[in-house]
Amino acid sequence: MGPRDRYGWIQPAIFLATLLLVTEAMDAYLHRVLDPRGKTFLDLVLKPVEQVFFRLLRIDPGSEQDWKRYTASLLSPLRRRAARQGAVAFHRPDAQGVGDN
Repeated sequence: MGPRDRYGWIQPAIFLATLLLVTEAMDAYLHRVLDPRGKTFLDLVLKPVEQVFFRLLRIDPGSEQDWKRYTASLLSPLRRRAARQGAVAFHRPDAQGVGDN
């Protein structure tokens, strides 16, 4: 048994200790950031920018999002990509279909 095998527990122990030290601070920060009424040190700069985006995209920051709207918003980039790829493959005369070799 060499020195590497003997001290192999040190790196996981340091990682776990660091994780435990950072967890509480990260929890408090994320709680403030994700709470619509929470305050962070960047609010002075980023809140106005956020409000502009909310107005442009017609988003109500105080409304809840149910599972149906969440699923639709999660899948919408995939639908757009599939539609774009289908349109590109359909309009390209050199495009090969599935199974064409």
